[in-house]
Amino acid sequence: MTTKLHALGALAACLAVAACSSAPRPPLYSALQTTGSFGYFDEDLGANRVRVGYRAPIRKAYSSSRAERERESERLVSLAYDLALLHAAEVATARGAASFDVADRQNNVDATVETAYGADPFHAPWPYWHHRYAPFPVYGGPAYGERHTEIAVSVTFVAELHPGTDGGFAAPETLKRLQREHPSVTGPTAAEGKIATPP
Repeated sequence: MTTKLHALGALAACLAVAACSSAPRPPLYSALQTTGSFGYFDEDLGANRVRVGYRAPIRKAYSSSRAERERESERLVSLAYDLALLHAAEVATARGAASFDVADRQNNVDATVETAYGADPFHAPWPYWHHRYAPFPVYGGPAYGERHTEIAVSVTFVAELHPGTDGGFAAPETLKRLQREHPSVTGPTAAEGKIATPP
């Protein structure tokens, strides 16, 4: 009976893990505190100043070309800036500000090269057999490596809100422009908080 209960418990755990792994991914334009790993965030600094930012999902780049990795980093910085700008426009609109300026912008890029090794299943385990070692691949032997770069990007800036239109970014126009430029990310109703899930 105990064995059956353990088996049922293990099966339930496996189904729970499978359900989590198959759950739909949150929209790209989501709050960081909701996803825990990517999304927009803000901090009220007082005096009509808000620190706004966006952290992009970590991207794995498998190209060995440094130039291509740099292009991917630049693409993520551009995306993160646009989505942070979109959130700043939403914050400005919610607070009744007609425009805002961007100050103290910071682009944070962290590119880490990782190499994962694994045993080569098509390579014979000799000459380790005659050394009384455990069967290959426990004690080493032929292996292959997969190299990739994990690129983590975030962009932050201080949005200075203005009641008039004297700011560098007009809130309504900026909101509409970024919705047009990123339709698969933001959807047509981002201002209403109904963000479309990207395909």
